[in-house]
Amino acid sequence: MAAKWSNYKQIIGSVSRSSWPVALGFDVRNRKARRMTASARHGLDLVHQFSDLQAHRNGETTTIVRGEGVHVFDAEGNRYIDAMSGSSCASLGFRDERLVQAMTEQAGKLPYYHLFAQKSHEPAERLARQLSAMAPEHLNHVLFANSGSESNDAAIRIVRAVNISRGKPEKRRVIARHAGYHGSTTLSASVTGQAHMRFGSDSVSPDVSFIPEVCHYRHGHDGESEEAYAARCAAELEAAILAVGPDTVAAFIAEPVMASAGCLLPPKGYFQLVDEVLRRHDVALIADEVVCALGRLDSPFGSTRYGLRPDLMTLAKPLTGGYFPLSAVLMTDEIYDTLTLESAKSGLLGHGLTYGGHPIGCAVASAALEIYAQADFRANLHATIATFERHLAAIADCPIVGETRNAGLLGALEIVADKTTRRRFDAMENVTLKIGRALQKNGVITRWTRETVNLCPPLVISEDELEVLFGALRASLDQVAAEVAHEVEEGQASLA
Repeated sequence: MAAKWSNYKQIIGSVSRSSWPVALGFDVRNRKARRMTASARHGLDLVHQFSDLQAHRNGETTTIVRGEGVHVFDAEGNRYIDAMSGSSCASLGFRDERLVQAMTEQAGKLPYYHLFAQKSHEPAERLARQLSAMAPEHLNHVLFANSGSESNDAAIRIVRAVNISRGKPEKRRVIARHAGYHGSTTLSASVTGQAHMRFGSDSVSPDVSFIPEVCHYRHGHDGESEEAYAARCAAELEAAILAVGPDTVAAFIAEPVMASAGCLLPPKGYFQLVDEVLRRHDVALIADEVVCALGRLDSPFGSTRYGLRPDLMTLAKPLTGGYFPLSAVLMTDEIYDTLTLESAKSGLLGHGLTYGGHPIGCAVASAALEIYAQADFRANLHATIATFERHLAAIADCPIVGETRNAGLLGALEIVADKTTRRRFDAMENVTLKIGRALQKNGVITRWTRETVNLCPPLVISEDELEVLFGALRASLDQVAAEVAHEVEEGQASLA
């Protein structure tokens, strides 16, 4: 290494500064010039996330340049209703002046500070008070991070740390559900039940077990009630705990509603039965409320709507309305007291993020929480949800829609080749992809899974905008249904 460094210094010392790149073997200027045209056209300098990189190479990139209300505009001047609130986070739309003002004012006072080494700042303290006041009464302490992935990662680490403090270091396994999504860090991805989302990991972590996702439409037996199905699902969780030994299981992580999987709703009584199982075996519950919280489900939290009593709750996307990266982990007194005791032994809590609890993000989140709490906002949201539900019910008659479902302003359409048998298309992913592309041509941006078309519009969407959204959705479904009619007809003929 020393010889290489000496050689490097000799080369640098013998040439002018402007010739350094050539002397070192990489003429950055010429290399960039050669590819500048393609790069400018396709954005190849940028590695896009959760995206088909080859499609970007082929020029299939929609560059968004501005937003207003529920609409975004691309570089070609096209306007779209963003029916996914960006990445399920722009709950207040794309240009709320109240959030912009909060951001600007805080940037003018204290643009950055940390929460390390007995330092603090007022925006983080204020936001923590707001969250603990509105959260379920047993969740009184808040740890900040930057994303849902980081918060879920931290929640798992906290549960394991608490068990080490309790003298149970072997109690570290996490049970998660297939089709669930919990993040992209190494730890949060390991509990994500979507294999294609576990980038860079060839196998599931040995400290993670998966059980089936809950969806009565997909997995309920003929004649099985929701309550009976819920009991069967809770029994599957208990069987998974017993299979590896309760003394090894630290936590069960679950979204109140499985959002990215296609708005999979918990069957009636499910979480009450789950709570009994977890308490019986001393297993913590981590409620991933990254999408579900703060009004999305017509409730402050999914946990309150569905009767969860989590030991830890994670928040992110709507916390700042998407205007600044910020997330949170809420925890019980018992967990906080354990962390406090352990930090006293070593002199610090061995966890921290440079930008966790960023003052600008906290200021924006405080402003967002004030908006969510306004009586007029809640009343308008409730009326909007009723309109959303009417439109969903009306579109269920489409021949390729097996079921529509929603919780508040989170919804999905289950796409099938046969409504009676619930048979899927042979190339299922191509059908939902076609629907998504048709929707974008019709002025609506959304997302889809292999089985569903998902909807998560801003909470501020108006009735007129919902009319436009569902008009485009109806037209897109009819278009694709006509294209795949032969497969629907073949399936019906085979049953005749």
